Amino acid sequence: MLRKSINRSLLLIENDRVDEMAMLRVLAKEEIQYTVTVARRLSEARHILSEYHFDIVIADYDLPDGYAFELEDKLINQVVIFITGAGSEEVAARAFKLGISDYLIKDHERNYLRLLPNRIDAVIQQKHLTSQLNERLKEMTCLYNIRHNLDLSLSIKDISKAVMENLMKGMQFPELTGVLFNFDDKQFVSSGYDASAT
Repeated sequence: MLRKSINRSLLLIENDRVDEMAMLRVLAKEEIQYTVTVARRLSEARHILSEYHFDIVIADYDLPDGYAFELEDKLINQVVIFITGAGSEEVAARAFKLGISDYLIKDHERNYLRLLPNRIDAVIQQKHLTSQLNERLKEMTCLYNIRHNLDLSLSIKDISKAVMENLMKGMQFPELTGVLFNFDDKQFVSSGYDASAT
């Protein structure tokens, strides 16, 4: 059987060097290759996150210069696992409210590290499935709206305009997409259509 090589970028925000080394050892044993960037302070993580996007971010909650929650604006659209020694339900609830993908509690024996690889796979898979579901929802909404407009007593021009608007909303990358269609010997073109690109 041929195995596909997977390489994931990972930002590890961790100020405890012993925990950092333990996590790196666990990740090194996995079949998946990780390109790991380490930030030991909140300020360092903020800078890195403003420059790069990662497949996964693992963040210790309590850092020397603040709390990982302070990175909220930089963690949007990132897959994030919080790790903390303070097993507070309030911290976990707030993390999930902010859209953090998962939350692990550090223990002295570092048993949480055995869970980490499976949790990483699960949250990445969840993000992928959520993204696919959102795309299907956009497509279904587009088709529903087009069908709804066909039921209205609109002119061909108005129906075509409504179809064009809904098609653009249903595209995965509407800002990069242009639409041209012909109907009843008339041509309808979206604002993003570029004839030279065809």
